[in-house]
Amino acid sequence: MPMIRVRERGENSLVTKAVDWFVDRLKANQIYELTLTRELPTYQLKSRAVFRSDANGEIHPSKTPPLSGSYSAVDAMGLFWSMEKVNRKQAVEKEQKVAPRHYMLTLRHQEETLDSISIRRYWYCSSITRKAVLEEGIIGTYFYEKGVRKPTVLIVGGSEGGIYEEYAAALANEGFHTFAIGYFNVQGGPVQLVHIDLDQIENVLHWLKRRPETTGKIGIHGTSRGGELALWSSIYVAQINACVSLNGMRYSMAGIVPWSEEQWLPPAWKYQGAPLPYLTPLNPKKIAMACKELFLKGENPFKIWYETLYEQIAHFPKAKIPLEQSGKPTLLIAGQEDGMFPAEVLTQTETCEYVQTILYPEAGHEIGIPYLPIFATSYLGGRKRETAMASIESWKEVIQFFHTHLQKES
Repeated sequence: MPMIRVRERGENSLVTKAVDWFVDRLKANQIYELTLTRELPTYQLKSRAVFRSDANGEIHPSKTPPLSGSYSAVDAMGLFWSMEKVNRKQAVEKEQKVAPRHYMLTLRHQEETLDSISIRRYWYCSSITRKAVLEEGIIGTYFYEKGVRKPTVLIVGGSEGGIYEEYAAALANEGFHTFAIGYFNVQGGPVQLVHIDLDQIENVLHWLKRRPETTGKIGIHGTSRGGELALWSSIYVAQINACVSLNGMRYSMAGIVPWSEEQWLPPAWKYQGAPLPYLTPLNPKKIAMACKELFLKGENPFKIWYETLYEQIAHFPKAKIPLEQSGKPTLLIAGQEDGMFPAEVLTQTETCEYVQTILYPEAGHEIGIPYLPIFATSYLGGRKRETAMASIESWKEVIQFFHTHLQKES
């Protein structure tokens, strides 16, 4: 009887690890369809691939490309990152961010189901503890290994706000404690990304200082607009030793408020009560209203918006975050086809031994955790496969970067 086989306990694996699977006991040189599905509260995720079995009656996605389907190249994980949203439904309950992910891999031949297996993907291993933290001046989630001294990486997400637990949970498997900070759009915190004070970062560092498992070596990782928060923190917060900005700009932009004809735009960030330089206090009203109209029509206005703000850099030169003067290892990662901002221009740095930029050709704004579905919409930009491959490579780069620069205390 045909069987789907997963090697090395891949049916219970970490989200960031590849699953090596194959199918055997098939008829030779026949057409078979494989589908991968995942049920969520508001929709189903689904991908498919059609293969021809080999002369031995086997299918090896790690060696053979599909004839057709959701992806086209040789890739055992292609079914995972190429999933699409289908079958929208009414949500009964919210999905917990870092709950195990359940997938169903199904084999069919001429509409007949021949085999089906369940695959569970975990965000963090059993040795890691998840601790919700809600104290005065601190909202977030801490992932740590009890009794093991390690460096700590702070995680800040982007313009959606909330607590970016997923990245923190995944990175906690790689030799770090991690703390995901909810700096806005969380209960008890700021509602909008405006006037966010770097003291939120400092408060978390004071809290970590009391933890026996921390070594005192601190990194910070920011995604999208959170990249600006990470970069500014590396400039002003002495305890931070290394910084990564993912899918973000090296320029400080205005706070996020609805597009309007108001004369002024608020700052996104401040330090010790004073606004940090940004592009730009004066609202470009005509462009703001044009962006609003595009957004209401379902079109992407964000790259136009940030390009317009950047055009004022000559009037606000201090909005260029001074990475090259920080003296701290800094890594900027982005996709050249990012749909949110012109990445090649807004991640550009001067030649500097401790500042590095990696731009991935044809990748978009979804570079991040490996093997998660890539949608590559007009808002996000990029091509699906190229963004998926950039996620795998950049994940390795981030881990190596932090391991290199967050060594044991000297």
